Amino acid sequence: DTATFASGRDALLAEEAEDAALRARFGTLRWTRPPSREAAPKLHNQIAEIESYLASAAASDDLVRDTYRNLAPLLRILAGPERGLADFVPASRRAAIPPKLEAEASALRTCLNDIARLESRRRRRIEALREAARGDDVHPALLAEAARLERERPDVTIVTAHFEAFFDTRLGSRYDSEIAAVAAEAEEQAGLLRAVERANADFVRARRGEGGGEREKALQQLEGAWVGYKDVVAKLEMGRTFYNDLSRIVGRFREEAREFGYRRRAEAADLESDLSLPPLSSLTLQNQAQQQQQQQQQQQQQQQQQPISHPPSRPQQSEPMPAPIPTRNPAPLPQPQQQQQQQQPPLQTGPVAGMWNPEMGIRFGGSPAPTGDGKKQQQQQPQARVWDPSAGLRFG
Repeated sequence: DTATFASGRDALLAEEAEDAALRARFGTLRWTRPPSREAAPKLHNQIAEIESYLASAAASDDLVRDTYRNLAPLLRILAGPERGLADFVPASRRAAIPPKLEAEASALRTCLNDIARLESRRRRRIEALREAARGDDVHPALLAEAARLERERPDVTIVTAHFEAFFDTRLGSRYDSEIAAVAAEAEEQAGLLRAVERANADFVRARRGEGGGEREKALQQLEGAWVGYKDVVAKLEMGRTFYNDLSRIVGRFREEAREFGYRRRAEAADLESDLSLPPLSSLTLQNQAQQQQQQQQQQQQQQQQQPISHPPSRPQQSEPMPAPIPTRNPAPLPQPQQQQQQQQPPLQTGPVAGMWNPEMGIRFGGSPAPTGDGKKQQQQQPQARVWDPSAGLRFG
Protein backbone atom coordinates (compact mmCIF):
# COMPACT_ATOMS: atom_id res chain seq x y z
CA ASP A 1 0.00 0.00 0.00
CA THR A 2 2.82 2.40 0.81
CA ALA A 3 4.55 1.75 -2.53
CA THR A 4 1.27 2.13 -4.43
CA PHE A 5 0.52 5.39 -2.69
CA ALA A 6 4.07 6.67 -3.31
CA SER A 7 3.71 5.88 -7.03
CA GLY A 8 0.46 7.86 -7.33
CA ARG A 9 1.78 10.74 -5.23
CA ASP A 10 5.02 10.98 -7.24
CA ALA A 11 3.04 11.04 -10.50
CA LEU A 12 0.86 13.86 -9.19
CA LEU A 13 3.79 15.88 -7.85
CA ALA A 14 5.77 15.36 -11.06
CA GLU A 15 2.87 16.72 -13.09
CA GLU A 16 2.67 19.73 -10.77
CA ALA A 17 6.40 20.39 -11.17
CA GLU A 18 6.16 20.14 -14.98
CA ASP A 19 3.22 22.54 -15.03
CA ALA A 20 5.11 25.01 -12.82
CA ALA A 21 8.17 24.83 -15.11
CA LEU A 22 6.09 25.46 -18.24
CA ARG A 23 4.24 28.29 -16.51
CA ALA A 24 7.56 29.90 -15.60
CA ARG A 25 8.76 29.43 -19.19
CA PHE A 26 5.79 30.91 -21.03
CA GLY A 27 4.46 33.23 -18.33
CA THR A 28 1.16 33.31 -16.54
CA LEU A 29 -0.46 35.48 -19.24
CA ARG A 30 0.20 33.00 -22.02
CA TRP A 31 -0.01 29.80 -19.96
CA THR A 32 -3.72 30.13 -19.23
CA ARG A 33 -4.69 26.68 -18.01
CA PRO A 34 -5.32 26.28 -14.22
CA PRO A 35 -2.57 24.95 -11.94
CA SER A 36 -2.51 21.33 -10.89
CA ARG A 37 -3.95 21.93 -7.40
CA GLU A 38 -6.89 23.86 -8.87
CA ALA A 39 -7.50 21.33 -11.65
CA ALA A 40 -7.53 18.33 -9.27
CA PRO A 41 -8.14 19.48 -5.67
CA LYS A 42 -9.65 16.13 -4.71
CA LEU A 43 -6.49 14.21 -5.59
CA HIS A 44 -4.25 16.63 -3.69
CA ASN A 45 -6.54 16.44 -0.64
CA GLN A 46 -6.41 12.66 -0.79
CA ILE A 47 -2.63 12.80 -0.35
CA ALA A 48 -2.99 14.20 3.18
CA GLU A 49 -5.86 11.83 4.00
CA ILE A 50 -4.01 8.72 2.88
CA GLU A 51 -0.84 9.86 4.66
CA SER A 52 -2.84 10.18 7.90
CA TYR A 53 -4.30 6.70 7.32
CA LEU A 54 -0.86 5.23 6.79
CA ALA A 55 0.56 7.02 9.85
CA SER A 56 -2.21 5.73 12.13
CA ALA A 57 -1.86 2.25 10.64
CA ALA A 58 1.90 2.31 11.22
CA ALA A 59 1.37 3.34 14.86
CA SER A 60 -1.14 0.53 15.37
CA ASP A 61 1.21 -1.94 13.70
CA ASP A 62 4.07 -0.89 15.98
CA LEU A 63 1.84 -1.33 19.03
CA VAL A 64 0.73 -4.80 17.98
CA ARG A 65 4.31 -5.72 17.06
CA ASP A 66 5.65 -4.58 20.44
CA THR A 67 2.87 -6.45 22.25
CA TYR A 68 3.64 -9.65 20.41
CA ARG A 69 7.38 -9.20 20.97
CA ASN A 70 6.79 -8.92 24.73
CA LEU A 71 4.48 -11.95 24.77
CA ALA A 72 6.63 -14.12 22.51
CA PRO A 73 8.64 -15.88 25.32
CA LEU A 74 5.51 -16.75 27.30
CA LEU A 75 3.67 -17.82 24.15
CA ARG A 76 6.54 -20.14 23.27
CA ILE A 77 6.20 -21.72 26.75
CA LEU A 78 2.45 -22.14 26.31
CA ALA A 79 2.91 -23.59 22.81
CA GLY A 80 5.80 -25.84 23.94
CA PRO A 81 5.77 -29.22 25.68
CA GLU A 82 4.38 -29.85 29.16
CA ARG A 83 7.84 -30.24 30.67
CA GLY A 84 8.75 -26.64 29.82
CA LEU A 85 5.50 -25.37 31.33
CA ALA A 86 6.12 -27.37 34.55
CA ASP A 87 9.68 -26.01 34.80
CA PHE A 88 8.42 -22.42 34.41
CA VAL A 89 5.88 -22.68 37.28
CA PRO A 90 7.66 -22.88 40.72
CA ALA A 91 6.99 -26.00 42.89
CA SER A 92 4.91 -27.55 40.16
CA ARG A 93 7.08 -30.68 40.01
CA ARG A 94 9.21 -30.50 43.18
CA ALA A 95 7.41 -30.19 46.55
CA ALA A 96 9.66 -28.37 49.01
CA ILE A 97 7.40 -27.70 52.03
CA PRO A 98 8.89 -25.61 54.88
CA PRO A 99 8.24 -26.68 58.55
CA LYS A 100 5.80 -23.88 59.31
CA LEU A 101 3.82 -24.59 56.22
CA GLU A 102 3.85 -28.29 57.03
CA ALA A 103 2.43 -27.65 60.54
CA GLU A 104 -0.36 -25.51 59.17
CA ALA A 105 -1.10 -28.12 56.54
CA SER A 106 -1.22 -30.83 59.22
CA ALA A 107 -3.69 -28.78 61.31
CA LEU A 108 -5.87 -28.24 58.28
CA ARG A 109 -5.69 -31.92 57.41
CA THR A 110 -6.78 -32.85 61.03
CA CYS A 111 -9.82 -30.59 60.77
CA LEU A 112 -10.76 -32.13 57.47
CA ASN A 113 -10.43 -35.61 58.98
CA ASP A 114 -12.74 -34.64 61.86
CA ILE A 115 -15.33 -33.46 59.36
CA ALA A 116 -14.96 -36.71 57.46
CA ARG A 117 -15.56 -38.75 60.69
CA LEU A 118 -18.60 -36.62 61.54
CA GLU A 119 -19.96 -37.23 58.08
CA SER A 120 -19.45 -40.97 58.43
CA ARG A 121 -21.15 -41.06 61.84
CA ARG A 122 -24.10 -39.09 60.52
CA ARG A 123 -24.42 -41.47 57.60
CA ARG A 124 -24.59 -44.49 59.98
CA ARG A 125 -27.19 -42.73 62.15
CA ILE A 126 -29.35 -42.04 59.14
CA GLU A 127 -29.24 -45.69 58.12
CA ALA A 128 -30.20 -46.78 61.66
CA LEU A 129 -33.18 -44.40 61.73
CA ARG A 130 -34.35 -45.69 58.39
CA GLU A 131 -34.25 -49.28 59.67
CA ALA A 132 -36.15 -48.28 62.85
CA ALA A 133 -38.79 -46.47 60.81
CA ARG A 134 -39.31 -49.51 58.60
CA GLY A 135 -39.76 -51.76 61.73
CA ASP A 136 -42.06 -49.32 63.50
CA ASP A 137 -45.63 -50.44 62.63
CA VAL A 138 -48.13 -47.90 63.90
CA HIS A 139 -51.28 -49.56 62.60
CA PRO A 140 -52.14 -51.70 65.67
CA ALA A 141 -51.64 -48.79 68.04
CA LEU A 142 -53.65 -46.54 65.70
CA LEU A 143 -56.60 -49.01 65.65
CA ALA A 144 -56.52 -49.32 69.44
CA GLU A 145 -56.60 -45.51 69.75
CA ALA A 146 -59.55 -45.32 67.35
CA ALA A 147 -61.49 -47.96 69.38
CA ARG A 148 -60.80 -46.01 72.54
CA LEU A 149 -62.13 -42.80 71.03
CA GLU A 150 -65.30 -44.56 69.87
CA ARG A 151 -65.92 -45.95 73.34
CA GLU A 152 -65.33 -42.63 75.07
CA ARG A 153 -67.21 -40.47 72.53
CA PRO A 154 -69.77 -42.56 70.67
CA ASP A 155 -71.67 -39.50 69.45
CA VAL A 156 -68.58 -37.79 67.92
CA THR A 157 -67.33 -38.46 64.41
CA ILE A 158 -63.64 -39.40 64.45
CA VAL A 159 -61.36 -37.14 62.31
CA THR A 160 -57.59 -36.85 61.80
CA ALA A 161 -57.22 -34.11 64.40
CA HIS A 162 -58.23 -36.56 67.13
CA PHE A 163 -54.95 -38.51 66.51
CA GLU A 164 -52.47 -35.60 66.87
CA ALA A 165 -51.89 -36.21 70.55
CA PHE A 166 -51.38 -39.90 69.83
CA PHE A 167 -48.68 -39.25 67.24
CA ASP A 168 -46.86 -36.67 69.40
CA THR A 169 -46.70 -39.08 72.32
CA ARG A 170 -45.58 -42.04 70.21
CA LEU A 171 -42.91 -40.11 68.21
CA GLY A 172 -41.60 -38.39 71.32
CA SER A 173 -41.15 -41.65 73.19
CA ARG A 174 -39.35 -43.33 70.30
CA TYR A 175 -37.31 -40.53 68.55
CA ASP A 176 -36.53 -37.81 71.12
CA SER A 177 -33.08 -39.32 71.77
CA GLU A 178 -32.30 -39.30 68.05
CA ILE A 179 -33.39 -35.69 67.74
CA ALA A 180 -31.06 -34.70 70.60
CA ALA A 181 -28.17 -36.58 68.97
CA VAL A 182 -28.75 -34.75 65.64
CA ALA A 183 -28.73 -31.37 67.42
CA ALA A 184 -25.42 -32.26 69.12
CA GLU A 185 -23.91 -33.27 65.80
CA ALA A 186 -25.03 -29.93 64.28
CA GLU A 187 -23.16 -28.02 66.98
CA GLU A 188 -20.11 -30.24 66.47
CA GLN A 189 -20.27 -29.61 62.70
CA ALA A 190 -20.40 -25.85 63.18
CA GLY A 191 -17.30 -26.04 65.43
CA LEU A 192 -15.43 -28.13 62.89
CA LEU A 193 -16.26 -25.65 60.08
CA ARG A 194 -14.88 -22.77 62.13
CA ALA A 195 -11.70 -24.76 62.82
CA VAL A 196 -11.30 -25.55 59.11
CA GLU A 197 -11.62 -21.86 58.18
CA ARG A 198 -8.95 -20.89 60.73
CA ALA A 199 -6.58 -23.65 59.65
CA ASN A 200 -7.07 -22.77 55.97
CA ALA A 201 -6.32 -19.07 56.61
CA ASP A 202 -3.12 -20.01 58.50
CA PHE A 203 -2.11 -22.36 55.72
CA VAL A 204 -2.65 -19.68 53.03
CA ARG A 205 -0.56 -17.15 54.97
CA ALA A 206 2.22 -19.66 55.50
CA ARG A 207 2.15 -20.58 51.83
CA ARG A 208 2.42 -16.98 50.66
CA GLY A 209 5.31 -16.31 52.99
CA GLU A 210 7.24 -19.39 51.84
CA GLY A 211 7.51 -18.77 48.06
CA GLY A 212 3.96 -19.34 47.03
CA GLY A 213 3.91 -15.83 45.51
CA GLU A 214 6.37 -16.86 42.81
CA ARG A 215 4.09 -19.63 41.69
CA GLU A 216 1.09 -17.34 41.61
CA LYS A 217 3.12 -14.74 39.72
CA ALA A 218 4.14 -17.32 37.12
CA LEU A 219 0.56 -18.44 36.68
CA GLN A 220 -0.58 -14.84 36.34
CA GLN A 221 2.06 -14.23 33.69
CA LEU A 222 0.88 -17.21 31.69
CA GLU A 223 -2.73 -16.10 32.02
CA GLY A 224 -1.80 -12.57 30.92
CA ALA A 225 0.08 -14.00 27.92
CA TRP A 226 -2.99 -15.95 26.88
CA VAL A 227 -5.25 -12.88 27.17
CA GLY A 228 -2.70 -10.78 25.25
CA TYR A 229 -2.50 -13.42 22.53
CA LYS A 230 -6.26 -13.29 21.99
CA ASP A 231 -6.09 -9.47 21.87
CA VAL A 232 -3.30 -9.61 19.25
CA VAL A 233 -5.35 -12.02 17.11
CA ALA A 234 -8.38 -9.70 17.27
CA LYS A 235 -6.24 -6.68 16.30
CA LEU A 236 -4.70 -8.60 13.43
CA GLU A 237 -8.15 -9.37 12.08
CA MET A 238 -9.09 -5.70 12.34
CA GLY A 239 -5.84 -4.74 10.62
CA ARG A 240 -6.50 -7.16 7.78
CA THR A 241 -9.91 -5.61 7.14
CA PHE A 242 -8.42 -2.10 7.35
CA TYR A 243 -5.61 -2.83 4.90
CA ASN A 244 -7.99 -4.45 2.42
CA ASP A 245 -10.12 -1.30 2.38
CA LEU A 246 -7.02 0.92 2.26
CA SER A 247 -5.61 -1.07 -0.65
CA ARG A 248 -8.70 -0.34 -2.73
CA ILE A 249 -8.55 3.36 -1.84
CA VAL A 250 -4.84 3.67 -2.63
CA GLY A 251 -5.17 1.72 -5.90
CA ARG A 252 -7.98 3.96 -7.08
CA PHE A 253 -5.93 7.05 -6.10
CA ARG A 254 -2.93 5.85 -8.12
CA GLU A 255 -5.01 5.15 -11.23
CA GLU A 256 -6.73 8.55 -11.04
CA ALA A 257 -3.39 10.31 -10.48
CA ARG A 258 -1.80 8.60 -13.48
CA GLU A 259 -4.79 9.32 -15.70
CA PHE A 260 -4.75 12.95 -14.59
CA GLY A 261 -1.02 13.18 -15.32
CA TYR A 262 -1.42 11.71 -18.82
CA ARG A 263 -4.29 14.06 -19.63
CA ARG A 264 -2.43 17.11 -18.33
CA ARG A 265 0.70 16.22 -20.30
CA ALA A 266 -1.34 15.92 -23.49
CA GLU A 267 -2.94 19.32 -22.80
CA ALA A 268 0.47 20.82 -22.06
CA ALA A 269 1.91 19.45 -25.31
CA ASP A 270 -0.97 20.92 -27.35
CA LEU A 271 -0.74 24.27 -25.60
CA GLU A 272 3.04 24.38 -25.93
CA SER A 273 2.82 23.67 -29.66
CA ASP A 274 0.25 26.46 -30.06
CA LEU A 275 2.39 28.91 -28.13
CA SER A 276 5.52 27.95 -30.12
CA LEU A 277 3.90 29.04 -33.46
CA PRO A 278 4.44 32.66 -34.73
CA PRO A 279 1.63 35.21 -34.27
CA LEU A 280 -1.39 35.10 -36.59
CA SER A 281 -0.76 38.62 -37.97
CA SER A 282 2.71 37.71 -39.24
CA LEU A 283 1.28 34.57 -40.79
CA THR A 284 -1.36 36.67 -42.63
CA LEU A 285 1.22 39.12 -44.02
CA GLN A 286 3.49 36.32 -45.13
CA ASN A 287 0.57 34.55 -46.82
CA GLN A 288 -0.42 37.74 -48.65
CA ALA A 289 3.15 38.32 -49.84
CA GLN A 290 3.42 34.74 -51.04
CA GLN A 291 0.08 35.00 -52.88
CA GLN A 292 1.20 38.17 -54.64
CA GLN A 293 4.44 36.57 -55.73
CA GLN A 294 2.57 33.52 -57.01
CA GLN A 295 0.13 35.71 -58.99
CA GLN A 296 2.98 37.65 -60.59
CA GLN A 297 4.76 34.43 -61.53
CA GLN A 298 1.54 33.02 -63.03
CA GLN A 299 0.99 36.20 -65.09
CA GLN A 300 4.54 36.09 -66.42
CA GLN A 301 4.16 32.44 -67.36
CA GLN A 302 0.85 33.13 -69.17
CA GLN A 303 2.41 35.97 -71.13
CA GLN A 304 5.34 33.77 -72.18
CA GLN A 305 3.07 30.84 -73.19
CA GLN A 306 0.65 32.86 -75.43
CA PRO A 307 0.46 31.43 -79.08
CA ILE A 308 1.80 33.38 -82.08
CA SER A 309 -1.58 33.36 -83.91
CA HIS A 310 -3.17 35.32 -81.07
CA PRO A 311 -4.30 38.71 -82.34
CA PRO A 312 -1.91 41.47 -81.40
CA SER A 313 -2.82 43.66 -78.56
CA ARG A 314 -4.17 47.10 -79.21
CA PRO A 315 -1.36 49.67 -79.45
CA GLN A 316 -1.20 52.12 -76.68
CA GLN A 317 -2.02 55.69 -77.63
CA SER A 318 -0.11 58.51 -76.21
CA GLU A 319 -3.22 60.69 -76.18
CA PRO A 320 -6.45 59.46 -74.60
CA MET A 321 -9.38 58.96 -76.91
CA PRO A 322 -12.40 61.06 -76.16
CA ALA A 323 -14.80 58.11 -76.58
CA PRO A 324 -14.26 54.38 -77.12
CA ILE A 325 -15.25 52.74 -80.36
CA PRO A 326 -16.71 49.28 -79.62
CA THR A 327 -16.01 46.59 -82.16
CA ARG A 328 -17.08 43.01 -82.52
CA ASN A 329 -14.80 40.32 -83.79
CA PRO A 330 -16.28 37.72 -86.08
CA ALA A 331 -17.45 34.60 -84.29
CA PRO A 332 -16.03 31.98 -86.73
CA LEU A 333 -12.32 31.77 -87.44
CA PRO A 334 -11.13 32.99 -90.83
CA GLN A 335 -9.99 29.68 -92.34
CA PRO A 336 -13.10 27.56 -91.54
CA GLN A 337 -15.26 30.35 -92.87
CA GLN A 338 -13.42 30.32 -96.18
CA GLN A 339 -13.85 26.55 -96.40
CA GLN A 340 -17.59 26.86 -95.82
CA GLN A 341 -17.80 29.53 -98.50
CA GLN A 342 -16.05 27.26 -100.97
CA GLN A 343 -18.31 24.29 -100.25
CA GLN A 344 -21.61 26.23 -100.28
CA PRO A 345 -22.24 28.73 -103.06
CA PRO A 346 -23.16 32.14 -101.82
CA LEU A 347 -26.78 33.10 -102.12
CA GLN A 348 -25.97 36.78 -102.75
CA THR A 349 -23.08 38.31 -104.55
CA GLY A 350 -23.05 41.42 -102.44
CA PRO A 351 -24.57 42.86 -99.35
CA VAL A 352 -28.13 44.00 -99.48
CA ALA A 353 -28.67 47.60 -98.65
CA GLY A 354 -30.16 48.14 -95.27
CA MET A 355 -29.18 44.65 -93.99
CA TRP A 356 -26.43 44.13 -91.35
CA ASN A 357 -23.78 41.56 -92.03
CA PRO A 358 -21.80 40.06 -89.11
CA GLU A 359 -18.63 40.52 -91.16
CA MET A 360 -19.26 44.25 -91.20
CA GLY A 361 -18.85 44.68 -87.50
CA ILE A 362 -20.31 47.55 -85.55
CA ARG A 363 -19.42 51.08 -86.65
CA PHE A 364 -20.41 54.36 -85.17
CA GLY A 365 -20.75 57.30 -87.48
CA GLY A 366 -20.64 57.36 -91.25
CA SER A 367 -17.64 55.20 -91.81
CA PRO A 368 -17.79 52.92 -94.83
CA ALA A 369 -18.66 49.23 -94.42
CA PRO A 370 -15.66 46.99 -94.10
CA THR A 371 -14.62 44.86 -97.02
CA GLY A 372 -12.40 41.84 -97.01
CA ASP A 373 -11.80 39.20 -94.39
CA GLY A 374 -11.65 39.47 -90.63
CA LYS A 375 -7.91 40.07 -90.48
CA LYS A 376 -8.24 43.23 -92.50
CA GLN A 377 -11.03 44.41 -90.27
CA GLN A 378 -8.90 43.85 -87.19
CA GLN A 379 -6.08 45.81 -88.81
CA GLN A 380 -8.46 48.65 -89.56
CA GLN A 381 -9.92 48.84 -86.05
CA PRO A 382 -7.22 51.07 -84.59
CA GLN A 383 -8.01 53.68 -87.29
CA ALA A 384 -10.95 55.21 -85.41
CA ARG A 385 -12.36 58.66 -85.82
CA VAL A 386 -13.44 61.11 -83.17
CA TRP A 387 -17.12 60.62 -82.41
CA ASP A 388 -19.34 63.63 -82.60
CA PRO A 389 -22.28 63.48 -80.20
CA SER A 390 -24.44 65.67 -82.50
CA ALA A 391 -24.11 63.13 -85.31
CA GLY A 392 -26.01 60.46 -83.43
CA LEU A 393 -25.66 56.68 -83.99
CA ARG A 394 -25.98 54.97 -87.35
CA PHE A 395 -25.65 51.32 -88.32
CA GLY A 396 -24.63 50.13 -91.75
